[in-house]
Amino acid sequence: MKLDYAMGFYNISFFTINIETEEELTPDVLKKNEEIFIHEFIHYLQDLVLPYNIRYSLRNVRWFFNILESAHKIRSIIRPFSEWNNESSILWTQFFRSFGDGGSIDFVSQIFVTSI
Repeated sequence: MKLDYAMGFYNISFFTINIETEEELTPDVLKKNEEIFIHEFIHYLQDLVLPYNIRYSLRNVRWFFNILESAHKIRSIIRPFSEWNNESSILWTQFFRSFGDGGSIDFVSQIFVTSI
């Protein structure tokens, strides 16, 4: 017995939607599986409009280019990779603070209030 099905997924790091099927792509097959595309497209839209998702995605892309830049410079990648630049360190801190790791936030001893 052969099952004709499609499977989809959305890659948040590269803003791509992949739909895989063993069927030949015809207008009928595309119409039959349009709910998979719509489902994955909703993930894409969430990635574009929700602040945590877009920042997470762009951070991953920036980290990838940091690794690529380092690899071009030294002509190799040494694992584990540890050649993070200052921008990558800042992105890492933003990530932990955004997702609620309160332990990484410096202690605040005073808050100054000014009137506008």
